[in-house]
Amino acid sequence: MASSDPFRMAAVGDINLAGFATDSNPFRHLMPYLDTLNLAVGTLEGLLAEPAELFYKPGFKHVGEGHAPNLAEARFRMLNLASNVTFGAEPIGTTIKQLDAEGIAHTGAGSDRSSARRAARSTVDGKRIGMVSRTAVFWPHGHEATETQAGVVPVRVATSYQPHPRLIELPGLPAKIITTPDAADVDALRADLAAERDNVDVLIAFFHFGVSSQREVVDYQRTLAQAAIDAGADVVFGSHAHVVQPIEVYRGKPIFYGLSQVIFGWDFVARVKHPGQPGLIAELEVADGEFRWSARFVKPQENLEPRIVALDEVPEEVEHLAASCPETVRFEGDRLIVNTGLDTTS
Repeated sequence: MASSDPFRMAAVGDINLAGFATDSNPFRHLMPYLDTLNLAVGTLEGLLAEPAELFYKPGFKHVGEGHAPNLAEARFRMLNLASNVTFGAEPIGTTIKQLDAEGIAHTGAGSDRSSARRAARSTVDGKRIGMVSRTAVFWPHGHEATETQAGVVPVRVATSYQPHPRLIELPGLPAKIITTPDAADVDALRADLAAERDNVDVLIAFFHFGVSSQREVVDYQRTLAQAAIDAGADVVFGSHAHVVQPIEVYRGKPIFYGLSQVIFGWDFVARVKHPGQPGLIAELEVADGEFRWSARFVKPQENLEPRIVALDEVPEEVEHLAASCPETVRFEGDRLIVNTGLDTTS
């Protein structure tokens, strides 16, 4: 890309390469678009390691080695590794070794807590990009990175149930669900983002959070997203739910609560639970000192390789976003435009 061109970065949701060959790129149908970018980021939800089944998630296996070159070819320069399926010292180490070999920065998991918390950084065409990530979805035993154990960086979340105020009058009414992130974990998140703020031009907070298969945002997602922006993040991206969730703007910064998935090879999700599920590609363009945010939709083909689709191919997602965030998004051509109200850089 010419140095005078705008800087363009994209973010995708979950990436799971189970079942895909390594000798051809499963992102090939996206390459005409990806080649216009300076870099892409996303969540690697499936370690590049021997396909052993996770004991706490029947049927789910690591995706196998050899996929890192295809990720690099698809412009991925930075990946979030914090997720509910990033488990085991050897698989984490094997994955990190392959990503490092391709120059793909990563954060959210590591050989110990310090390395897992370390922000990912990438400098591309003069722009310094940084990313801090967390997962609120994790196995309670042996999953968290500690001083002596490989793992992920979690945010613990408490769930409580508040009786409906008219319960005495109307028995059986559902309780209100309240989710509250751990205060110490939020403080650590703020500290990591604040420490990174002056080192980069664009600071990303990436969360693996929310309720699987649910479009609605729950309390703790909003609390974490706003805390991240208060600490200096320019944008918040979310993955895990496998459906597109609303987009909000807080203090002029966009929050993409759920990007869904860009490619997912595990058959249970891809063909049983969420067949044909669309995802969002969020895009940042920096030109003349302004941040401009937009997004496009992707859908899997029969072979599960993703392609960009027109708005009329994702009517449910368009209807959902138009209803849930009418002041934040508008639809234009083949994409949606995010109205931040404040498009200038930090």
